Amino acid sequence: MFDNIGRKIKYIARIGFWTGIIFSVIMGLIFMSDGISGALFYFAFCPLVSWVASIFVYGFGELVDNRAESKKLLKYLADAERKRAAKENSEEASVE
Repeated sequence: MFDNIGRKIKYIARIGFWTGIIFSVIMGLIFMSDGISGALFYFAFCPLVSWVASIFVYGFGELVDNRAESKKLLKYLADAERKRAAKENSEEASVE
């Protein structure tokens, strides 16, 4: 459930964006058919708000993904450094 959470957050951002766009178009058509001039608000402003909100959520998912990748790389470097230090210590002990 919590594996690859960054990818899931980015997927939710995409779904939220398209849901917002579809909702905006439907509401715009409903208001247009009723003759309400607020249809322009739903056609122009709501998709923009949906896009901006999805950028922030997607960006957060990207940060989570990058953090997970950085953690893997740092663990690899730390393990390599430990092995190198252990090898140097054993070589020094055998020389003395």
